[in-house]
Amino acid sequence: TITIENRNDAQGTFDVRVTNVSSPKDISSVILPTWSQTDDLRWYEAKRQADGSYKLTVNKRDHKYRTGTYTVHLYYKDSNGGLTGAGGTTTHLSEVKPTGTITIENRNDAQGTFDVRVTNISSPKDIASVILPTWSQTDDLRWYEATRQSDGSYKLTVNKKDHKYRTGTYTVHLYYKDSNGGLTGAGGTTTHLSEAKPTGTITIENRNDAQGTFDVRVTNVSSPKDIASVILPTWSQTDDLRWYEATRQSDGSYKLTVNK
Repeated sequence: TITIENRNDAQGTFDVRVTNVSSPKDISSVILPTWSQTDDLRWYEAKRQADGSYKLTVNKRDHKYRTGTYTVHLYYKDSNGGLTGAGGTTTHLSEVKPTGTITIENRNDAQGTFDVRVTNISSPKDIASVILPTWSQTDDLRWYEATRQSDGSYKLTVNKKDHKYRTGTYTVHLYYKDSNGGLTGAGGTTTHLSEAKPTGTITIENRNDAQGTFDVRVTNVSSPKDIASVILPTWSQTDDLRWYEATRQSDGSYKLTVNK
């Protein structure tokens, strides 16, 4: 008797159990040829269980990830290698859509960054990696691979410096890459990075009329782009204009000493 048990459409698996096993010949093994289409036929040997039944777990990944009707035939192999047929059955694996919840976290307009987190991950195929193509315009499309976190979610940090420093709407799509390199789409989302104005507080310190010097200190430094240096053009009249580069201090501020 062939019984189908534990069918799982999400995982693409089902168990085949054979009971009431008997044959006019000796039985050296129980063989279960299984297929969804003729080009994915596999000849399996079932495993004997403690209760005398035989069991096989079928996984659609061994049958080209196909869904639909699966056919299972039953043969007993004798000690001479002969096969005796003893019936068959069919079962059905339904198509399961991939799922994934995309959440935008930690959006920072000043830094031009946001995190993409993917949870509730499932796919009808195996998942080798989680791919997140991201763009603000078509000419800055980047295909990112998210990093798996300890809680099973996947995370990516997007930085606008990798997208031509653009603000506005960002589109993120979700794909699962399987072990064969195939991509299965599972949705997408959008978010918005607002234009951030550069900031900086300029303070004059240590003015010394006798020496003709004063210090310029810049704090609260931020810019929508990366900051390679802080420049302080300084003049008393147009013909003595000097472009100075301030020096970064240990506290993160920038300092320049001007001498008349």
